Formats: sequence, structure tokens, C-alpha cells
Amino acid sequence: MAEAPRPAMRSSHAPEFSASLASSARVVQTDSVRITAEAVLAISEFFIEWQRLWRTSAVVRAQALDSADRELRLPYLHCHRDVSPESRAIAATNGEPTERFVRTSARFAIVASEYSEYAVCPSWIFGSSVPDVQDERLSRDGALVLALRPVARAARARLLLVLDSAVHALPHSGFLVGQRVRFLLEQRDGAGAERATQNCLAERWWCLALAGYVQDRLGASLEADSIYRVMERVMRDARPIDSLRHWYDVRPLVSSDAWQDYDSRLGEERIAAVKNFWWLSDPLFRETGNERWTAHQTRRVDIALRSALDGDERYVWDAERGGDALRQLILRYDWPSYTWWDSRATDVGHSGYLSLRRSRPVPPYSTFEYSLDRVHFTPAWTAAAAPFSAQESDWDIAPRESNGGIDATWWAPELVRPRHPMVQLPEGQTVLLRRDTNIVLVTAHNLTSPAIPSKSSRFDVLLLAAQSENLIDTVAHDVAEGGGAFVMRALLGRRPVVMSVEAALLDSTPLSARARFGVQPPPTLQMMRAGDIAISDLAIVRPATVSGDQAAPSDGRLGKLLSSLVLDASQRRIGLYWETYGLVPTDSVEIAVEVQPDLSVGTLRRIGMALRIANDPTRSLTIRWTEPSLQQRPSQLPGARPVLLREIALNLEPLAPGPYLLRVSVRKPGGATLSSGRRLVLQR
Repeated sequence: MAEAPRPAMRSSHAPEFSASLASSARVVQTDSVRITAEAVLAISEFFIEWQRLWRTSAVVRAQALDSADRELRLPYLHCHRDVSPESRAIAATNGEPTERFVRTSARFAIVASEYSEYAVCPSWIFGSSVPDVQDERLSRDGALVLALRPVARAARARLLLVLDSAVHALPHSGFLVGQRVRFLLEQRDGAGAERATQNCLAERWWCLALAGYVQDRLGASLEADSIYRVMERVMRDARPIDSLRHWYDVRPLVSSDAWQDYDSRLGEERIAAVKNFWWLSDPLFRETGNERWTAHQTRRVDIALRSALDGDERYVWDAERGGDALRQLILRYDWPSYTWWDSRATDVGHSGYLSLRRSRPVPPYSTFEYSLDRVHFTPAWTAAAAPFSAQESDWDIAPRESNGGIDATWWAPELVRPRHPMVQLPEGQTVLLRRDTNIVLVTAHNLTSPAIPSKSSRFDVLLLAAQSENLIDTVAHDVAEGGGAFVMRALLGRRPVVMSVEAALLDSTPLSARARFGVQPPPTLQMMRAGDIAISDLAIVRPATVSGDQAAPSDGRLGKLLSSLVLDASQRRIGLYWETYGLVPTDSVEIAVEVQPDLSVGTLRRIGMALRIANDPTRSLTIRWTEPSLQQRPSQLPGARPVLLREIALNLEPLAPGPYLLRVSVRKPGGATLSSGRRLVLQR
């Protein structure tokens, strides 16, 4: 049976962490060189033993695995970036791939090396279950069958004795201290790993990095967040900014369609956008710390510990042999839950593929499979570049199936396993209104998702306004029922903000729901100059009733703001509410309400297409009138500038199902036209 390669200390192609580790491990005394070499040899011998146990476990499990699951996994083990997913499927199924197999093969990303033809294909875990296995991210020995785990622990205990002695002799060695912490955690000795970081005498930033790493791996992410932030300050103080460019690099986490914009931002502009990226990746503004940012730092430390050597118990981390693909994989998705190895024959076949393409073979080869509980917290890069213009659709936490589970046909550029389940609220409706010294924001959302309990559940809902990572205010609070809708109203100042609607289940079961969007407030009434006129956002509200609602328009009607602009067949009658600023009731104005087919490729049209709604409706609707009019009388609010409130009822029943653009226009004869619009979808 082939042995794992004996790892050597890294000397090139290492990330920023590893370069520093290698530097701190260089010594001139003969005894120091000997001690370090003995430690590396002991690590290598442990890797060889652990890989033997892992291969044996794979052989044992193969007897219980369904042959169909093996068939599904093979294209992900043979991760050939120069072969189409369909071709991989045909090769793996003897020329007769099923439709399900081809779809599965095409779904996930390929993470490729820049220096080799080696690539990795991450995926969700295939099949209903894997026998006798634990999540490898939580327990490295979980990759082994139960009977062999004590053997691995005994071998690791022998290694730790060597590392204990080595660190005692060379306490300032960042390499030895880091490896000792790593193997203590893999031994499930959290207390020992904590003591090791408390007694750390290596470079201060590295000791802090290890301390944060230990706390996060032990589940104390808030403590890890605090430690990592101190570590980052120490790094910035100790190093020039150019040497930290890799530290701030999030390109692997960004969708490929944004790489051009990402690459065009250099120096401080890039750093500012990356800071926004992490700020907007914070799962909940209502909670202290940033769980997603903390996970990223932990992944960087994990990569540093592994790539300090050319190889580990299974994989090669040297970039020239494809290790850069592994680093990207861990940075984007963390360590997998399960890694499947097939056989020595499969290794020989894949090594032959690499050799033919002048790439060095790096057996053993495995799949990289993730549990179906990961979500996507990072925003679209456009949101990081312009956070106050961000749209709700710039986040895609994870789509849900009807049973509440994550949709297994979905994949993302990066994933994280959250501490608690979280869902994204359906896209709602938000309206901004001008007042004398502030802006009124009204936002409505459905508290619905297959993962959200029915109306018997209650949620604590906060509306938060964030100017930056460290300047976040709670501007409204409500308690809402699961499965229902809620409307929140708040006063904003003049500064642009990112709004976050965050609902937490008031139950012993942890569950959160969230929507997030940018807001750039318009000028207040006091900021308008004499002669200025303006129009508010158009609000779509439930239609007024004779008995229940006031006849005269009132901004209180925004309490009836529709929480979704995807309207079913029972919602063809709606109310339109808007305000004008700077016009008085006696001004002669021409008003038009137009409903036209929306043929743009926008968010709501994509929703409509997903709902199998016709995307080429031919009907439209236009209503025009002139004011002053006996039939249409606006209400007026007192203030620094005239504020006129208007509302009309609109019947959309004549319109065919599909996506539409609804627009209201107001024009003084001979003057400019004011307009405000909304996109909506009419369902069948």
C-alpha cells in the first residue's frame, strides 16, 4: 500500500501565514535543527499511519455503500476541469448517464490549481447516509471507522509527546507551537490546546491567531472574534500594508462575474471594499461579533498549519502540485464533512490523467463532500462596492425546499455552517417619505419560509440601521407571528445606511430570519430649495374599504403596505399611495398611472419566470387625469414645504399574468415630469 509523502518544511509558494511560520522555524544552532527535524519526522510517521487507517476505513465502508452512490461520487473524485460534466457522467456510467446524474455533475463548482491540472470538486454529501462516520470538520478521526479511531488516538498521543518535548526545547518556534496546537485539537484535547496558546512564546500575532483558532474550534466564536481583531491590529502595526495584501484578499469568495471590478480596485480602495464585504457578511447586526468573518480567520489559520508542511495525512499543499486548489477550497467552504476514497486502482487512473498533462500525481484522491446545512452569508460584490445601494437580492442565504431543508440543487461561491439556522425573508416593499428634518421609512415583509414555523410561533423583530460596522442603531421593534406579515416604521437621518430586518424566534429552538438592503435618504423638506418639487416612492397598499379606512389619503395607510409584490389571483385590486413635495393643492398638474409589461431582466421578472408565469404579456393599463379635480382631492400635511398625499384604487384584473412595471407620473404644464415606479408580478 502506498505511503503518504513525508512532509518537508515549506520554503516557497506558501501563503502569508506559512511564510512567517517557516521564517520563525529557521534556526542556526545544530540542536535546534535536529529537534525540528525530529518533530517533522514524527509528524510524517503519524501521517503515514493515519492514511493507512483512513484507506482501511474506506475499504470497510465500501461494503456497505450503495453502488449508485459510488457512481455519483466518481466524477467528483475524477475532477477533470478540461472535461465537460456530461462527458464525466458518460465515462462514469458506461455511456448511459441518467438525467439526474448529469444535472448533479454540472451543479457544483470546480476549484482548480493555477500551477497544475489538479482540481477539486466540492459537493453536498451524496446518498442517504455514510455508515460509521462523523463530520470531519468537527472530528478529524471521524473519517475513520469506529474500531480504528483508538488506534489513531494512540498514534497521535505518541506524536504529541515528541511535540511537547520539542516545544519545551524551542518555545519560540512558531512552527512547533502551531503543530502542537493543531494535533491537540485533533486529539479532542481542547483544554490542552487552550493552555498551549496561553503559554505561547512565538511571535505575538501568531500566538493570537492560534488562540482565536482554538476558541472558534471549541465553539466560542464570540471570544475568537475578539482575539482575531487584536491579532489583526498587531499584524497591521508590525507589517507594511503591501505585505498584508493576501490577508485582505477575498477574491476566492467573490462570484467570477465580479472579478474584473474586484481586480480593478487597488490599495486602499480594495481594502475599503473588503471591509464592507465583511461588514455586510455579518449574519446578524443585532448580535455582537461577526460569525462569518471569524470563520474566515479560522480557515486562514487552518490553511497555515497545514501548508507549513508540503503535505499532510492525505493531501499535498505545495502549490506546484495543486495545493493552491486545496487552499481555495478550505477558504471558500471550510474542511469537508466527508472525504470518500475509492481504491488504489482509481488513484492510478487519476495519476495517469495528471501525468499525461505534465502535472505531478498527488495520490490519494478523494471527494470533498459537505453536510447540507451550510449557508451563504457573503453579499454580491456590487453590494460591497456600494453598500448603500445594495438590494435585498444581493444576499442569497440558502433557498429552502418545501420540507424546510436547504435545496440540494443550490450551490454558492462560498459556504459556512452557521451556529444557528437562518433563513432569508422573501423580498418585501420599502417606502421613503420626506419630512421636515428626517425621513420616514416604512418596510413590509412576509415572515414566511418552509423553515419557519406556522402562526403559532412568535418572532422578536428588530429593524436596524447601520452606517458602518461599528455604528448600528435599532430604529424599530415589533413582535410578529410566523407565517404572517409585518410592517415596520422608522425615522432616519440624512446619512445613507444599510437596513437589516432581523427576526429571532421567541422559543427554545434557535432560528433567525433576515432581509437586508441599502438606503440613500432623499433630502428632507428643510433641505429643499424654494421652487423645488419632488415625488416620493410609490407605495402599493391593500385597497381601502368603505368601513375600515379613511376616505382622505393619510400616511397612516402605509400600515397596509403590501409585504410582497408578487400578487396572486386574489390580489388584483390594490391601492397606490404617493406624496409630492413643493406642489400645493391649487397647482394645475397632469397625473398618469401606467402599467406596462416589464421586459427587463430584473429581480421580479426572474421570480415570475421561476413561477412559470408568461414573460411576454401584451396588455397594459393607463389612467390619466388633471388636478385640481372634484373627483381627486389630495390631503396636505403642514411643514416647511407643502406635502400632498394621494391615493387611488387600481383594478389589475384585465391584465394577463406576468411581470409589470407600474409607474405614476406628475407634471406641471410646461414643467418637468416627476415619476415613481414599482415592479410587480401577477401570478395566475
